[in-house]
Amino acid sequence: MKTTDQLIEVLQKQVEIIESMIEALQFQQQAIIYYNLDGLHEGIARQNQLLEPIESLENERMQIVSSVLREQGIQNPGDPPVVVTLREIAKHLSPDYAEKLEQLGDRIRDASEKVLQLNQENDRLIDNTQSFIQENVRILTENYSKRLIDQKI
Repeated sequence: MKTTDQLIEVLQKQVEIIESMIEALQFQQQAIIYYNLDGLHEGIARQNQLLEPIESLENERMQIVSSVLREQGIQNPGDPPVVVTLREIAKHLSPDYAEKLEQLGDRIRDASEKVLQLNQENDRLIDNTQSFIQENVRILTENYSKRLIDQKI
């Protein structure tokens, strides 16, 4: 298999996993909104299961990119690794490969931005929930002057 084909295959897998991460974060968000602790744990477990494949595919992608760079004459063997974008690599490929590479790069970027957005939203929801709980405890304990639980229990 050509290294460009391998790169496209890895990128497609990355898109699928990142989209699965979006689903897990959306699931987690619903659990937070509806105070579903079991759902929250399940969402976190789903995310944790996706982290290893994401890391593994990223390492594989980096190795394949190095091979593509050498094949295209962008990097010589033994040179220190260079940082290049998929668009820069696409400039050195045939139009069909270049288009696929750019499309996958766009999908990865869009999906990654969505993951970041959902993470930030979930963090805000959790912070708001904690504040809500703390405020309720403060009200119930009359500004923390009374105990919430009777010692006799």
